[in-house]
Amino acid sequence: MKFKKLFLAFSLLLAVGANAITEGKEYIKLPKQAEFNNAQNSVIEIFSYGCIHCYNHFKNGTLKFVSEMLPDLKYDEWQVHQMGVFGFEMSDVLGYAKSLDEKNDLSTLSAKSNFHQVLKGFFEDAFVNKKSYKNGEEFYQRAASILKANGVQNASVKAIIDYANSKDGKAYAKLTSQALEVAKISGTPGFVVNGKYLINIEHVNSQEELVEIISEIIKLK
Repeated sequence: MKFKKLFLAFSLLLAVGANAITEGKEYIKLPKQAEFNNAQNSVIEIFSYGCIHCYNHFKNGTLKFVSEMLPDLKYDEWQVHQMGVFGFEMSDVLGYAKSLDEKNDLSTLSAKSNFHQVLKGFFEDAFVNKKSYKNGEEFYQRAASILKANGVQNASVKAIIDYANSKDGKAYAKLTSQALEVAKISGTPGFVVNGKYLINIEHVNSQEELVEIISEIIKLK
């Protein structure tokens, strides 16, 4: 899924007026099994590293733009680990990268973050370089090389696997497994507000319009 017009000028004149959103059109309420707990005042993007539309939104900074327009909200990005040939490995790598960023108090939306650099590397491998991997070991090795290039000198296959097998790693994997329930409904990418409202991005024409829709949904109980 993608915006009909991904590039409109970054205008502050937002297209959707107050209270103009409609359930069933701009958004749907998620069924109970797909809702996220403890997600008030948040926007969570559900994505897959093997999804071209996810890559387009990443490349054009959709979630970053929203975060700059609505800075008081919390933001997160969850990989659907059941999607992609190495989806489970990718979730391990992203969880490890995020844990490093958290230690440095760095948002995953920052271009300097390990999370961002890992995503950038694998998205470009998939859709620019058309690179493939023989096995999970090679996939992890590629991740370690990206992290080292971003300044993580002790990054290694062992460090990633150790994280995945740790208490924190298993908790992260359990948390992000919820992403599949949303992907079953709309595919990827998906933008979930307050843990219970899924935006229908087929009805969103620009990043500005997405911001306005989110600003209205965030008011819903």
